Amino acid sequence: MRLRSTLALAALLAALCAAYWGMQHLGARRAAVVQQGKLLFQFKPDAVRGLTIHQVNGVPVAAERDAGGPWRITAPNPTIRPLQILWNRVSEKLAGMNNERTVADNPGDLKQYGLDVPQLSVEVRTEGAAPETIYVGDVEPTQRYRYARIGNGPLFLLSTDSFFELNRSLDELRHRFAVDDRDANINKLQFAWIWTGELPSDRPVPESPPQVGEESTVIHVERDNPKSPWRMVGPVVAAANQEAIDAFVKEVQFATGRDFVDKPENLSDYGLKPARARITVVDDRSGKAQTILVGRLEEKGKTGGLYIQHVGQDAVFQIDGQLWTLLPKSPLQWRERRLLTRRVTDVNRIEFHGKGDAFTLAKDEKGEWKLEMPSIQDVNQFAVSGYLAVFKELKGESFAVGQPAEFGLDTPETTIDLRYEDGNTAQIRIAPSAKEPGLYYTTQDTGAIMTLKGVAADALLAKSDSFRSRELLRFNKAEAARMELQFENLGLIMEKRDGQWEVTAPTTIHLENQSDAEAILSAVCPLMAVRVESETTPQDLERYGLVKPVLGIYVTVHAGETGKDTRYGQLRVGGVAPDNSQERFAMVDGKTGVFRVTQEVVQNVREALRGFRHVGDPPADK
Repeated sequence: MRLRSTLALAALLAALCAAYWGMQHLGARRAAVVQQGKLLFQFKPDAVRGLTIHQVNGVPVAAERDAGGPWRITAPNPTIRPLQILWNRVSEKLAGMNNERTVADNPGDLKQYGLDVPQLSVEVRTEGAAPETIYVGDVEPTQRYRYARIGNGPLFLLSTDSFFELNRSLDELRHRFAVDDRDANINKLQFAWIWTGELPSDRPVPESPPQVGEESTVIHVERDNPKSPWRMVGPVVAAANQEAIDAFVKEVQFATGRDFVDKPENLSDYGLKPARARITVVDDRSGKAQTILVGRLEEKGKTGGLYIQHVGQDAVFQIDGQLWTLLPKSPLQWRERRLLTRRVTDVNRIEFHGKGDAFTLAKDEKGEWKLEMPSIQDVNQFAVSGYLAVFKELKGESFAVGQPAEFGLDTPETTIDLRYEDGNTAQIRIAPSAKEPGLYYTTQDTGAIMTLKGVAADALLAKSDSFRSRELLRFNKAEAARMELQFENLGLIMEKRDGQWEVTAPTTIHLENQSDAEAILSAVCPLMAVRVESETTPQDLERYGLVKPVLGIYVTVHAGETGKDTRYGQLRVGGVAPDNSQERFAMVDGKTGVFRVTQEVVQNVREALRGFRHVGDPPADK
């Protein structure tokens, strides 16, 4: 193709593209012009300074705002807080509403359009212009539009979606939440009961009650930010109960109101004259205090709620009654009563020094806990986890006021030194009460003095042997191939051949039932000690009946064709414990110490051996 022809075609293509683009642009401009012509109003949303929304069966709700400022409700009650986001939405929708089609320039009978008594009227006031009112009547036959007019202007069709955006009740237009900003974090909180002359049955009447309407001791807690812990700053400076305060703050922050009474005739009807309690919160956005008065709990099954009122507002309303259950019943209820106020996961070393015993638990580089002192290889990880759980959950009974020496804590019977991963340390001191058996005084890791009782103290005052594994014997019973058994005056060797147990020595004894051999295995595997009698293996085993034990057994487990067989034992079960006839002393090779096992081990082996018989003896069932 010649160059001239190519250039001509390129020029033609460019001209066609330009024409197409021009037509598209022109079409878009014409559509925009048409759309602009359908707009009902010629103002921008930001220009709206006032709105009055009047539903047919409701009271007019009016609000206004200054340039760039928030909305404020002016009717029916200026103390009602507006829901800012919804008033802004109405302004935006008004500014973008269209006349879908003009029906009549001068409508005659307004009743036929439902405009004699409009379903809705909205007056809009904009900066520098006279107010305008849009009236909305009935739905037209297609159900897609409603009849509407602005002032005394033409009758037109308004989309049902537009009507929905404007048709807002007072309950929708008001702020219905307990706090101003539900998305802001509450970092300061005050709570106080208010004396009403009456108290719930679960709280005693004070000896010198205050004046009616007077507050009791103020509980004051705060935190630096949402990631830092709560701390109590009044009535005492102390660590705070994180879970209790978090639950309370969450309930306040997300409480939603219902059943509003904007002009209550008598606040006493709602338990608000005087109020039962005061809640004051400060969030991290506004920084201003918001005070909520707590009234009566309306108990009507699932529909009941708690009456509250914001200081500076007339309205009384209900929120979920769950908040009532979270109110602190005493000034120190939100004080942390756990011995360990920091997270137990922050601890990496525990050194225990008690009466006649000491041990050290330490976390290794893998984060696993080991018993460093005394050095024991077979540590019971479940026991370690249980002891750590004690630190996580253990709470004192009450706080004691005084100097440590008054409670024997200057020279305590037990000390527990804690080291944290950040290098900080703390010490818990424990001393028994000189006056009340079973009562202990202890220091919190913060230094506060508390009391402990019963199982709580017992769990904390652990022994080093409690961390030792009490598993004496465990193997794969399905792979057991040989048993060497000595029971009282009887000695047996059994081997498993072709899946069947046989007595190989002495040849004068015969195994009648395979279940008896399996019963012997089950009696010793798995075998757990009920307690550690001695941490070390004593020189004198005669006193435990372990020189000539009543039961001794080795079990060989087959490890497959290429593996090496493993011989477990010898397990020895000796004499009966002098203080408990249901326990016997036991030991196993390779595991230092003497243990106690249940008498049931011997009984089960004895019962199983009754199924064995000497060759020549009649069968057991004859």
